[in-house]
Amino acid sequence: MHSRRQYLTWRSVYLPARVGRPIRAIFVAESPPESGKYFYRTRGQRASEPLFQNLMLALYGRRFAHKEDGLKRFQESGYILTDACYSSLRGTSGTRRSRKILSGLPDLLVDLRLLATNRRTKIILIKSNVCDLLEPVLATHGFKIANGGVRIPFPSGHQPEFRRRIRSLLPAHLTE
Repeated sequence: MHSRRQYLTWRSVYLPARVGRPIRAIFVAESPPESGKYFYRTRGQRASEPLFQNLMLALYGRRFAHKEDGLKRFQESGYILTDACYSSLRGTSGTRRSRKILSGLPDLLVDLRLLATNRRTKIILIKSNVCDLLEPVLATHGFKIANGGVRIPFPSGHQPEFRRRIRSLLPAHLTE
């Protein structure tokens, strides 16, 4: 697993502000996978990575042959993805996993405050445990949580449900 700084460096290339776009929605996933298949990592990565591919299908109704093309479209749409924590969650479950995610909360709050520069920016939480843990906490901190109790499963094994729920949280004009 890489450092938080490295993950943020990969993400920084695709910040919507770099193409003059405001951030309209921030997707918050659990943590980067141990496999190295990070959402914003393009070198040696395929566009078939589960989170990437299913988010592209949910938002744009299509697969991208090259990951960079999908990331550019995501960027131009005003979307960004961040993680609740950047430490390894491999082999953890239940309470221990929740504690690790919550230990990343201070960094997540700083990240979200930097990214969500206006009150209309939607926060969309991905993965049921992230929804359960973070929705009430982030709402208390004044963020606009789009989920409204809708739990979005991670796409592995739940692809159609993931895509349907993502689409249900964004108006049609935000997925074009």
